[in-house]
Amino acid sequence: MLGISKLLLNLQERNLEMVIGLFILAILFAIFTYRHTFPPLSKRKKTLLLALRIVALFSLFLVLSEPILTIARRHVQKPVIALLLDTSGSMNLKGTDIKRIEALQNLLKNDIFKKISYLAELKTFGFADSLIPMNLERKFPDSLGNATSIGDAIELVVKKLSRQNLRGIVILSDGANNLGEDPVLVARSTNIPIYTRGVGEYIPPKDVSIERMVYNDIAYVDDQIPVQVDISQTGFDQLKIPVSIKEKKNTLAQQNLNLGKSGATQTVDLTIIPKEAGLHRYDLAIPVLDGESVKENNRRSFTIKVLKSKIAILLISGSLNWEYTFLKRALEKDKNIELKTLVYGTKGQPVLGRFPQGEKQLSLFDILIFIDPPGFILKSHEKEIEDFVFSKGGSTLFLLGKEFMDTHGFMETSSLLPFDPAGRSITFSSANINLKLTEEGKLHPVTRLVENSEENEKIWSDLPPFLGVVILGSVTKDASNLAGFRNPQIPDVFSPGIVVRNYGKGKVMAITTTPFWRWDFLLWGIGKDNQIYQTFWNNSVRWLVVREDMDLINLFTDKKIYKGGERITFKAKIFDQNYQKIGDASVGVNIKGEALPDSELVNLSLDELGNYTATLRALPPGRYSFEGKVFRDGKKLGVKKGEFLVEEYSVEDSDLKTDFDLLKRIAEVSGGEYYQKEQIENLTGDLNLVEKEKQKTKEIQLWNHPLLLAIFVLCLSIEWAVRKRSQLL
Repeated sequence: MLGISKLLLNLQERNLEMVIGLFILAILFAIFTYRHTFPPLSKRKKTLLLALRIVALFSLFLVLSEPILTIARRHVQKPVIALLLDTSGSMNLKGTDIKRIEALQNLLKNDIFKKISYLAELKTFGFADSLIPMNLERKFPDSLGNATSIGDAIELVVKKLSRQNLRGIVILSDGANNLGEDPVLVARSTNIPIYTRGVGEYIPPKDVSIERMVYNDIAYVDDQIPVQVDISQTGFDQLKIPVSIKEKKNTLAQQNLNLGKSGATQTVDLTIIPKEAGLHRYDLAIPVLDGESVKENNRRSFTIKVLKSKIAILLISGSLNWEYTFLKRALEKDKNIELKTLVYGTKGQPVLGRFPQGEKQLSLFDILIFIDPPGFILKSHEKEIEDFVFSKGGSTLFLLGKEFMDTHGFMETSSLLPFDPAGRSITFSSANINLKLTEEGKLHPVTRLVENSEENEKIWSDLPPFLGVVILGSVTKDASNLAGFRNPQIPDVFSPGIVVRNYGKGKVMAITTTPFWRWDFLLWGIGKDNQIYQTFWNNSVRWLVVREDMDLINLFTDKKIYKGGERITFKAKIFDQNYQKIGDASVGVNIKGEALPDSELVNLSLDELGNYTATLRALPPGRYSFEGKVFRDGKKLGVKKGEFLVEEYSVEDSDLKTDFDLLKRIAEVSGGEYYQKEQIENLTGDLNLVEKEKQKTKEIQLWNHPLLLAIFVLCLSIEWAVRKRSQLL
């Protein structure tokens, strides 16, 4: 309902009294002028001329007094209820009698939703991995989504209806959330009550599925690569099935599995031996059996980056110490590492090995590891080390300690270390230091000690503390702090502990906490082993040795293979001739695929780290190719091509159970209600269907309006024409 609630005219001119006085005098003069005319005019014509003069003077008065007309309109908004319907793939599963989606359709026939639409405006949306408007009177979509993102659906509907009187959200779902934001956290932050009702039931379907694959994603030519596969089944006990790994059409490994008791998970160990270096894509498959309810989970794909030779590492230590001893032993355990050592004595002379002489000898190594290096070592080989990393694509790892305090000369001139030159005041603090993962560290391959994120964070929090730390200030803009600590000297500052960066064609890693060998030695004393210590160094070596594409244009997807329902993320790094990042380029990616009717264009935007990123919605299963074009100042810098695969296996297939407890928590934290079966009848009474009154105010600057000028000119023109026709002096 619309209505004018306020109409106000404000005059802004400071000398308003003088303007009004002049206006009155001008009108009196006009009246005096037309009181006696020559030749005499009729009263009607005099009145017309006087009226035209007064209107012209009034328009001039409005211009001089600078009036603003304020119009306020009152608008009463009808309450809005958002109805979110789960249209994901899990809704296609059958319960005792009917599918979950059919149970949902039956529930929508309840008169309760007609009552709500009468009392409020009912906005209906379907959600899976995205949000789409729906009409209750039309048929449900035939294509069900490959993922369920309840949190994203809540966020999107709140944003979409932000200007309306949204009084509540009703969610009808099986609760099987598997993508996007945590729906409980989102529900808590919306300040809108959410009412939920569980739909469907879980009866284990007759199915054989690949539950998990464990393998190393980096290997070497002619290495035996173990692939551990977990297979679960329901309803197919006592059958024998083949489990195979293929590359293209070639079967590389196969083993028969005798299926055990229904509901059990069994492990199969396979081995593949790559013969060529490069990125290899493998397909793991089990046959589709008669009567299976889900066939998409019978096939999985994975990639392994195969390197051509062993990793050559030079381990350099300022002295023969425990850090050197433990790290040397850990590196020697890896048969893919060819290790050479260099140890300096008390007089600064090598007692074991020697530093490579010349570029040719240095280029034989992939990684240089420095353990608490004294300043003279770094300073005397500064140019060779920087060239080894920046130009030749080698990598360096620095374990810093007390001896590193004597490196001021190197710190002042070198740009190799990933610390800000403006803040390189070096201090050493003897204190118990526990490292805490940063958000980037939670995902980085160096600091991911186990696959499960929550378990990984717990492992880091339980590790023995370090006894000292080199404090070097902030990191460079192109570096990433993976783990840090509260500065013992300035508790409010979170200082870097494990820092990585790309430097030219190579990589640099620096660790400021010491000693690291405590992760090995102390864990044995509490009944554990040194697996965490070993894993950390294995991760670090593999990250350092894997060469990223260091062309001036580096464009890629965050994965080579996606599950159905996963969103596609593009990333790009653009460099100039000095390998400095370019932040003012435009990057567009054109995507083509067998499942796309037309190609799609995605524009990447610059993030806070100086990289270009874009996240695309989930795509249908199939192979896709992309071509990225980079422009700067209207000039094309280059083109980059690539490809990725979306599996038939989707995130929706990974867990088919209903999760009504999640729906209960969403309702509880938002101030809404969760309904069991017939309790949905209480929904109308629980909804707070209150109208909301809004007032929209509009200000019009009359003095600046072109209509006033038109009226002024028109009135004077008509007056002049009448006076001339009447031969009036």
